[in-house]
Amino acid sequence: LFASAGWAAEDASMSIAYYDMTELTQLDLRDPRQARRAWDTAHLVASVQGIVNRDEPRLFVRFMEQPDDFWFDYCRGESGWLVDRPVEAVPSIEALLRRFADDLDGVVVYDERVAATSNLASTIAGIENRVCLRYDPADDSLYTMVMALELPFVQSVTRLMNDDGTPLFTGEGIIPGTAMPSTGSAKCDAHLWAKHHYLDSGKSSRDYMAYYIDTYWLTDPAISGFTNATLTNHDFFIANKAFFFDLHVWGDEAPVDDSGQEPGTDLATLHQLLESMYRHAEGRIIHIGGFTPWAWKYTSHGNAGSKHAPVSTEWEYAMIISAYNGIMDADALGLSGMANASFYQHFPLRDHYPQNAKPTESSLRERGLLLENGQPAHKAFVCFYMGDYDAAAWLNTHVPRWWQVPAHEETLCTWAFNPNLDRRAPHAMHYVRTNQSPNDWFMYGDSGAGYLNPGMLLEEHRRDLSGLPCGIDAW
Repeated sequence: LFASAGWAAEDASMSIAYYDMTELTQLDLRDPRQARRAWDTAHLVASVQGIVNRDEPRLFVRFMEQPDDFWFDYCRGESGWLVDRPVEAVPSIEALLRRFADDLDGVVVYDERVAATSNLASTIAGIENRVCLRYDPADDSLYTMVMALELPFVQSVTRLMNDDGTPLFTGEGIIPGTAMPSTGSAKCDAHLWAKHHYLDSGKSSRDYMAYYIDTYWLTDPAISGFTNATLTNHDFFIANKAFFFDLHVWGDEAPVDDSGQEPGTDLATLHQLLESMYRHAEGRIIHIGGFTPWAWKYTSHGNAGSKHAPVSTEWEYAMIISAYNGIMDADALGLSGMANASFYQHFPLRDHYPQNAKPTESSLRERGLLLENGQPAHKAFVCFYMGDYDAAAWLNTHVPRWWQVPAHEETLCTWAFNPNLDRRAPHAMHYVRTNQSPNDWFMYGDSGAGYLNPGMLLEEHRRDLSGLPCGIDAW
């Protein structure tokens, strides 16, 4: 499958770069240095991948042995998609940056002390083609290594901190680079700064937003495995120039990651972001990747700091985004990680995938399920609802598992695959529809076209949350 690292430049331009970072999943996240190494590497790689895969599939990252190996083999084998593309293994971060140096326009350096700046960095990465780097002057840090490289893009640096090393966002005075007074929260000031420069200005996507945990993850990285840090999920949204955020949805308490703010400041900031995005999208449906990081913040789970239960928080979030025509692509714990969606987004889908032929009255009678008078037989009828597949991360991981189980073809199942997942997981959609057994049926769950609360699209049903006109036609 693999070419040698000595491919000529003209050959490398047509080959698929293959970077293996599965070793990050084996690091001891209880060790702060190892946790930061994992975070920094995954964030940098996701930003590079999103940029270089924007227009075509050029970089594949092996992060989770499965399902990544399954899908890479499928894309280059059975599917017939990339059969003729050679593959070149990239041995290191430095080699990766050198290979794609001409595609990168700079570096964006963020400040762990203001955790929200990591999501600002991902927003900027997609819009300005910059590599994401957490500031860390230690001799052995990724920041130090990258900044020492003699590559043109490294000379162009956007810093989300002051030149003297102090935080750019303080929660005091005027929000830097704007005329807006501070919210009293450095976290919310950072979000509003990004809103002013990238969302209100129309530079970010009109179609996508992304709700993923910021560097607050580093305060307790061992809660779950590194695959659930969701940094590898950023690549697709960076490729599509999405606006990233991470905010609390309850107005009656301060969030655990910003306990000194006035309660409700996060929520007010979220409403401002969503209203700006609604205007930017001109009332179309907004695809929002990610999910409430409930194990770390915003819920009553463990040390997440809220009095509100995880499911209640999910539903509150769903209600709020629905009022602004937002749908969830709900990458949620405990299976929130996905790599390579920026690569898969180019998978060529067919125009139509037929369902199995519906049973006839005659066939139902032959099976003893229908009486001669047309009434159902006196039996207990059971329907297996296979869901909820309202997240590309779940679909990407579970399809290879379930389709390889022998019992799969023996059991009649209704698969609730949200159709909007064809944006990040078209490969999985194609696979199930071209490998369907007579017992596979496909339906929509949560909530048809995207996970939202359809009632919240109606002006007569709590649309007062946003004050916006009915969104049913857009949906």
